[in-house]
Order: sequence, then C-alpha cells, then structure tokens
Amino acid sequence: GTLAAGVEDDGHGGGILHHVEECWQCGQDFCRADIWRRSSPAVENGFEVGASLSLWGCERLISGQMVVHNSLSNAIYVVEDGFPAGGWASDLGGASCVHWHRPGRLLFYKGLAIFPVGISIPEAYIVDDLPPKSGGVAPFVGSSKGGDEKEYRFGPTQESEYHGFYRRHRFAHTQKKGGWDSLRHAEILAQGSVPIFHDLPSSPPFSVPFLPRQQILSAPKLLLPYSKARESAYNASARTLLAHTRRCLSSEAMAANLLRTLGLWPTTRPLRLLFVTCGWGFTGAGDGWQGPVSIGLFLGLQALLRRIPGSQLVDSPPLPLGTEMWGAANTGVAEEVPRSQFWYLFDREPYCKWPEDQLRRLMYGFGFSYARRLPLSASASATDRDTSTVLEAIKRQDFDAVIYGKVGPSQGCDPPPFIEDVMSAGYPPQRIALVYGGDFGLASSKHMERHIHSLAKVGTLFFREFDVKLDDVEWRPKEVLPPMCYLNEGWRTFFALWRDRLQCWGCPEADAEFEGLWPSLPISLDWWDLPRGASRGEVASLEVCWSGLALAAVVFLSRFAREPPPVLQPGERLSGVHGSFCGFAGTQLEFLAKHIGTRFRGAVAHDDRHRHRRRHHSVVGWQLPSGRRMQLPHPKHRRLSALFFEAFGLRTTEVHTIVCSTCEWFPAVCQGRGPPARYLEAPSGLECPESWRPVSRKSACEMAFRRLGGTGALGDDLDAADRPSGCLRDTIRGVTRWNVARPGRPHPTDSRICEQRLVHPGHPFHAQFRPSRRLPLQEWRGIL
Repeated sequence: GTLAAGVEDDGHGGGILHHVEECWQCGQDFCRADIWRRSSPAVENGFEVGASLSLWGCERLISGQMVVHNSLSNAIYVVEDGFPAGGWASDLGGASCVHWHRPGRLLFYKGLAIFPVGISIPEAYIVDDLPPKSGGVAPFVGSSKGGDEKEYRFGPTQESEYHGFYRRHRFAHTQKKGGWDSLRHAEILAQGSVPIFHDLPSSPPFSVPFLPRQQILSAPKLLLPYSKARESAYNASARTLLAHTRRCLSSEAMAANLLRTLGLWPTTRPLRLLFVTCGWGFTGAGDGWQGPVSIGLFLGLQALLRRIPGSQLVDSPPLPLGTEMWGAANTGVAEEVPRSQFWYLFDREPYCKWPEDQLRRLMYGFGFSYARRLPLSASASATDRDTSTVLEAIKRQDFDAVIYGKVGPSQGCDPPPFIEDVMSAGYPPQRIALVYGGDFGLASSKHMERHIHSLAKVGTLFFREFDVKLDDVEWRPKEVLPPMCYLNEGWRTFFALWRDRLQCWGCPEADAEFEGLWPSLPISLDWWDLPRGASRGEVASLEVCWSGLALAAVVFLSRFAREPPPVLQPGERLSGVHGSFCGFAGTQLEFLAKHIGTRFRGAVAHDDRHRHRRRHHSVVGWQLPSGRRMQLPHPKHRRLSALFFEAFGLRTTEVHTIVCSTCEWFPAVCQGRGPPARYLEAPSGLECPESWRPVSRKSACEMAFRRLGGTGALGDDLDAADRPSGCLRDTIRGVTRWNVARPGRPHPTDSRICEQRLVHPGHPFHAQFRPSRRLPLQEWRGIL
C-alpha cells in the first residue's frame, strides 16, 4: 500500500531517521508534501540519524511508515520505530502521567510489580480548546452509588445535553462512588471544566493514579470564589488540565500506556491482539458489560491499531448463545451468531428490533461517553471470535499479546478464559496483561491478595484502585531489572532468597536453597520468536534477567570456592563441572559489563595500585605499573553500578572479583588475572598452610616475588619433574622461579609461594574469621 498521509503538528514519534536519497525510491514518491508527517527546519531533533534508506532496505517499509521533511535543507527521512503517519504524540500515555510516578523506578507491593491503569474517555469527546462558559459550578448529576438511573438528571438519549452541561460550566462537582476512580472525572475534564473532587484530600496516596491530583486539589482554593479578576488564572489552569486529559486520560493514551508496559508500543508493524472478555454483565440479561476500564482500553486499542494497516483486535469469548435478548424475535435473524460482548461499542445493527432507548437502559450510565463509537466493520468476524478458532490461534502463538480486560474476584471471570491454553502455548508474562479494573482495591482483602498471587505467575498485573499505604510498597530501580526478573515466578523466588543470603553471607545452608531453584529459572526465551520489524522496546521487554544471572554465578561458584582448587599445568584448561560453571560465570560477567557499561580490568594488588599509580592529565585513566590503563567510568555507568548495588546489595566490582577469584585458573574468565591477594613463603619442603593455596599463575608468581621483597626479575623457568609445579623459591640460591613440569613432591631446599584471596565470601580465608552469629554483608565488608 501507499504511505499514509498526515501533516498535523502533534509531536515527534521518536525513532531512527533514514535519509531518502531520491524522490522516487522503493516504489514511492517521497517528494509529495501530502505524505510528510512533519515539515520543519529542525525536524531531526528528537530522532537518531541512521543509515540511508537504500542501506536500511526498502523491504522494511510498511504501510503507514512515518515520513518527515526538513524545510530548510529539503532532506526527507523515513522513520524507523516512529509512530504511524496518522500521528500520535511521542509522550502519549507513559509513566509521567501517573501522579505518584518516580522516574526510573518500579512499584512493588509484597514482592509483586504492580502497574497502574485507569478509567479513560475516547479522544473524540475531548474539546479542542476551552469553550465559552456561562455557568459557575455544576452540581453532581450522577447516582450516589453508581448505576441507579432514578438519580440521573439526563435520559438515555440526552448524551449531547449531558456533555454540554459540563461544557458550559467552569467547575463541576464529582465524588468517590464504588471506587475512587470514575468516568465522571474524565468527562468533566474532557469538556474543559475544572472538577471539584470531594474527599480527594483524604484518599489513599496512590488513588486515581492518572488524575493530576495536586492541580485538582489546588484549583478550587486558587480559583474559587470565581471572579473576573481570576479569569486568566482559570483559563491557564483549565487549559493545563485539558492538555493532561488529552495526553493521559484519553482511551488512546491508556491503551498506549498498557502496550508500552508490554513492550509493544510505539510500533510501526501490524499487531494482532487477543482481548479476553468475561463476566456477569450489568443487568445479567446478556448485556455483556465489561466495566469502564476494559471498555476504555478496547476503544483505545481500536483507535491505535486502526492507524497501522494489517493490525487486528480479536475479542473473545462471545456472548453466550440462547439468551432471550438476542433471540430471533428481537434481532430479526433466524440463526443466532456469536456476538461480541462489546456489542454496545459498535454501531447499531440494521436488523435490530430493539428501540435504542431500551438498549441504552441495558448499558451502565446509559452508555454515555463510550457507546456506539465504532463502525461495524471494525468488529472481528464471528469466525475469528469463535472459541475454537481462538484456541487454535493461541496454540500457534498467532497473537502478539493477550489482554485480560476484566480480572478479579467476584467478577464472574474465575478462572479467566483460555488461561491454561495461553500458559501451555508458552506466552511469556511480558505479553499477558491482567487488568484488575473493578471497584475493589489492591489491598482490600486477603482474598484479593491470594487472587493476585495466583495470577502473578501468568502475566503483568494492572490495577485501577491503589488503596495501599506508602509503607506497604517499595521502589526498585528499573534499569537493572528487565521484565523477566520481576514477572517470572522463578526469578522472583531467586531474588527473595538472595535477600536472605545477604543476611548470611557465605553460609553453605543459604546457598543450598538455590540449587533446587536453578532448573526453573529461564535463561532465555528461545521458544518465543520475535517477529520481523520488532521495535527496540519489544526486543528489550523480552531480555533475559541478566542481573539475576550475574548473581546466580556468584551463588553457584561459592560451592566450588570451598573446595581445593584444581592443579593445572601451564596451558592446561579446566574441564568438567568446574569448567562448565566457570564458563557460565565468565559469560554472565561479560553480559554484566555490557549492560552496566563497565570494562572490567584485571585487578592489581591494592597496595601496589595506590603506591605506584600516577595521574596522566593527557588521557582519562590511571597509569598502572604494568602499563595497563584503568578507565574512569562514565557518569551513566557509575549511576548504573550504584543502582545495581542499591537493588542487590552487591557491587558490580565485587561480582567481578568473586568470579575471578574462583575461576582465576580458567583462561576464559578475567584474562587469567585474579583479584587482590596476600602471599607468604611456606616452610622449606612443606605444602602451603591451611586456608592458603599454591600460586597457580606465573603472573601471580611475579607479583608475589615483588610483594615478598624480591628485586629484579624471576629466575629462568624450571622444568624439574621432581618438584611441584608453580612458584618456588630456592632457599640456597635465593632465586624465585616458575616450574612448568608436572607436579612432584616438595623439595627440602625449596619453599612454595602461597596466596590467599581476599574477597570471595566462600573461600576458607573467610571461614576462619566468621563468627558464630549470622552477619549481614555490610559487616563482612568491615571484617575483610
């Protein structure tokens, strides 16, 4: 298809720019102004400039690809990972919309990551600018308990009058009903009015996450009683609230926020989503009511995917067959077909015999602000919605994500439809959304707590009502916790055990619990294929738990550190179980360095490093005695290292030293360089004392030679089969040499050079200082 047009100025979409060299390229005319998504003198701002279009590849273009133009240089670009040319602001939805959001942090409640979701309103209902005002404060016109039409001021067919009522008033009263969040809050804001929210000051601190809480609390104090002198202040406040509503409270923004959490937004590739429906409904007469949160998400997803050709949103299961409401007498159709539970969101069916006002009475709130928003053509076909068809598609992993729009106790959705099939098909929890959108709160009951823990192993948890206290939650750094770390049940258990291990550092009984857990830890998602054209966010959301794997290397190496090290000859490689675990640890150390951005260097003895270093002003680094440079970390890398320590109680440099001290003889790890050590000369003809071990590397032999007072260089290498291999000092000649021969027995005239590693918590050196009581890691650092 052709590239979609769109020239309205509503913000960048982000992504990578690919320069178009010629007007006619890839079978398209890129010089047509009507296909430019944006044209400005500095259009490159906010984007990353990549390869040209010809190098990037015409085959990667999809229908609806974003195109931008520089009006000063006439350069034209195709945008990779940008929003479709229909146009959505780059900050549509997002974490900044949540009033309690902490940048770079994830909220955890009792060990589970919880994400917010809210009631939203379709963008079509949001006014473009402040309308003329003729009224002051609008009274509360809803039902006090919710759903009681006897208290309504407007009838089923008076939706436009209802919105006009709020539009002409400067302020409007609203309040808590079943829950703190309500569609009425968004309706008032969407009409350019300022809400007066009763009891909001006494609400839980995390309630109504997507409302601009502080602005709503302060507006009545600053603007009431209203007067002409306060008109400019009112207009500024109302416009700020209106902009927040469009960016954060629209159905499109709420859907984008959910997809972004799942790693699927922004995207330019077609998406195929399954939206699972269930429940008893509003009236219990086959009305299919799914709740305001689920309805808003479905409308928002329809609007987002409509801009990306080839996308599809399938809602299933359908309404049960055989209900009187949808029989032939009321529909005019002899054979009943599977009907969407979101039937009220689509245009009226032409053959329906029900009067519209009667149908509206079957909709919660008469369907105001959500009913009849979609054309019938946007509905999935009866075949696609059929349960058997959906089950086959789940088994083939045809859906990019599965969204359970209505989850929770006493909702008529237990167990959630298709849940066992989705788990059996291997859908990762990063691609399953579980939306708790009812009036019940996160901390409302023990039953709720059991419910969320039973489903936490399935997918990502979204909650509308956050009735928790500040002391009940904790914040963890997002940058060192890929989604797999907190969504996979095995990794959640691992990190719980890790916290216990920090209180008994180096205890064998603490490490033993990890061995049974290891088989359940996923180290990859090789069963889940990323589609062609997957965005960077989509790839990152399925990243392995690299931080957990680095900690796992520490845990599993500790058991080998307590055993005597194998004696290897020069050039000999470690094999067997020790070699496998050291190879694994080396790989995780490389991944850790890649993500943190730290280049781990071979360690130099602590005393030598500080005694001999000198500052080079012409380069960034410290000049070490061996000629190697110690890179000073970039501020970003220092920040990531600090976040790693905050999250796990262990520094990245300590992980490096632990791995190297255990696997120092393994050539694939640390380039054969170990951590800081201390050395001694054993008595002539005897082995190393208890808790010491022979120096096993020639480089360490040279270091020991200097540290023990030697001058000059080592003597010539020995090849004496009657002496042990390693570092030996001839007590008669006073020469220290390296023996490359096979191990022999200690010679009476030789002294073995021994070493003792200073860092690894499982090494016997630490055992001799370990007191009888359990100590946290911080105290161990002080002892060492």
